[in-house]
Amino acid sequence: MENNINTPSASNKDIGMATRSNNENRIDKASASNTGKEIEAASASNVLKDLADGIARFKPGKCPEHCIYEVPRSLRSIEPKAYTPQVVSLGPAHCGHEELVSMEKQKLRYLAEFMDGKKVTLDDLVTIVQKNEMEIRGCYNFNRSCDDFVKMILLDAVFVIEFLLQFFNLLCEEVPILPEPRMMFGLQVDLILLENQLPYFILEKIYEKTYADPETQANLTFPELVAFYFGHYYRISQRPKVNS
Repeated sequence: MENNINTPSASNKDIGMATRSNNENRIDKASASNTGKEIEAASASNVLKDLADGIARFKPGKCPEHCIYEVPRSLRSIEPKAYTPQVVSLGPAHCGHEELVSMEKQKLRYLAEFMDGKKVTLDDLVTIVQKNEMEIRGCYNFNRSCDDFVKMILLDAVFVIEFLLQFFNLLCEEVPILPEPRMMFGLQVDLILLENQLPYFILEKIYEKTYADPETQANLTFPELVAFYFGHYYRISQRPKVNS
């Protein structure tokens, strides 16, 4: 009696093996695809975290408003003297340079002259600078070490104001304490150097505080005083209009 049970042929076995192989390949590809997506998701998550951390450091409206900039090295290397004060250091960029130390005594002399006969006290002026210290620092796009930032800013600001006042008095035939004539041109240049600057607002605050009292009120507003000095050299014939 013959056995009617059919035995799988070799071709059927091959088909089965091929099917299993294809299934395994699809599984491997799916697994690789999932792994790739997981890596991409992790990478995207890291990018988002980095961006979020970066944004958190900058609150809207709190970004520093730089107005005094450092000279790029590519320019300074061509002609260093063109960007370096020759007579007086103003602000932190060149504070403490040996070749400018002699003017530090002049700054104290100008401070004494500035305070003479005024009702404002030295403590009043120091307080103005202290209250505005962070805003002053934020005006600079560079960080330079200075032993006493408040003292430096006050001395430099008073020097500039008193120098402008004495220049005005000079042309009005009053007795000034201006530097020697040979230094005048150097000061004129130093006052307009990019790095060698003070924030305008602190100069104006000190000037207005000093001359707020009617008995010591100055003939000029601070913008007029500045225009008077630079107008003498740059031929500005009209005083600026000042909003009351």
